[in-house]
Amino acid sequence: MLTPADMEHALENIDRRLTSVEQILPTIASDVATLRIDVATLRTDVASLQGEVASLKGDVTTIAETVANHSVLLIGIRETVASHSVQLIEIRQTVANHSVQLTEIRETVASHSVQLTEIRETVANHSVRLIEIRRTVANHSVLLTEIHQTVASHSVQLTEIRETVASQSVLLTEIRDAVRRKRRNL
Repeated sequence: MLTPADMEHALENIDRRLTSVEQILPTIASDVATLRIDVATLRTDVASLQGEVASLKGDVTTIAETVANHSVLLIGIRETVASHSVQLIEIRQTVANHSVQLTEIRETVASHSVQLTEIRETVANHSVRLIEIRRTVANHSVLLTEIHQTVASHSVQLTEIRETVASQSVLLTEIRDAVRRKRRNL
């Protein structure tokens, strides 16, 4: 059975732990919101890149038609194709970089999900412990009430014993006085 000091100490520990958990939750919520914004930005960037790729495809088609119609412009067209190739490589590198970033974001979200699950389990465990402590306190309250009732009952009995002793003391004094009188008369 826990003493009141032990119960108080346990409640303080639970309170400290809950405070720590409450301090972590806003940071996790902020990180998740930031990750959502980053994912939305990446999606916009990917859509933009797809538009640029579509534009490049149109440029290549135009260049092919120009080459067929204007062989004189072949050198200029080759330079344009080379330029577009460089841009395509840069776009591919950008897409690769975004893919890496997206993978990192997914890993971070997964990590935060695990941490959030652990926090939820901790809070659930603390709730169970708090219920157990409340039950213990209730049981102690019942026991304390019973002790108070027993003490009150003993107080009544002690008062009755004192009255009986006082009454017996008076009788004893009367008997002594009577014995003394009889001795004097003899």
